[in-house]
Amino acid sequence: SSQSCGPPNTTLHTAAISLTSTRTMSALAQQAPVDAAEIFANAVRAIFSRWTLLRLAVDQGWADGDEAQKADALVTRVLEMVAPSVRRVPDESEIADVLHDAIEGTFNAQAEDGSVEEISRTILRLRAECSAGNVANALVYVQQQAPSLDASQGREDEAGEA
Repeated sequence: SSQSCGPPNTTLHTAAISLTSTRTMSALAQQAPVDAAEIFANAVRAIFSRWTLLRLAVDQGWADGDEAQKADALVTRVLEMVAPSVRRVPDESEIADVLHDAIEGTFNAQAEDGSVEEISRTILRLRAECSAGNVANALVYVQQQAPSLDASQGREDEAGEA
């Protein structure tokens, strides 16, 4: 099997963190009502924040300007595709096509490391879990979020958050 230069394989890591932070997440869940849709959206943002190829594209200026804004537009597009309100949930290949098109068309790069497919699978799995009210894995991704793509450019997003 080929080595991936995309996000690290988080399956084992996620399982270990899930076990150790179950009590913490239970405590969090008791403190505030759970908005599964918001947690899911934050988990998707976290997944993109840790995607090595996208971070490199933004940091290295592969989109000929406004990289962070273009990356954010990609995240927004994917979130719109998989929103809880959509009538038809896209399949993995549809999400993968959007990601490949953006990486190639916008960032002038190619993702040949399996990261696009891994991200597509993970997003759909988390969507199904969150739709069923199970936000534990999504919260793990949120806790592991890397600094925002905007922060790597020294800019703030529209909400004024770094």
